[in-house]
Amino acid sequence: MTETRYLAKPNINNTTGQKVFDTLNEAVAYLEEKTGHKMDFVVDRKTKVKTYDWEIIGKLKRIKAQPGCA
Repeated sequence: MTETRYLAKPNINNTTGQKVFDTLNEAVAYLEEKTGHKMDFVVDRKTKVKTYDWEIIGKLKRIKAQPGCA
């Protein structure tokens, strides 16, 4: 079984400041704090999943993590 975690990369060209979060809201708040920018999102009508502009520009990624792994 896997769970979704979120990789936030405030610096797209390197790993400085990169962090992994358990929730989408935590990751977005971190990116907003570090970059000083707030990005929009859209909600898929069928799945109800939010997709932030952070994901489109490559600063936020959904990753699969095995339970129990840090």
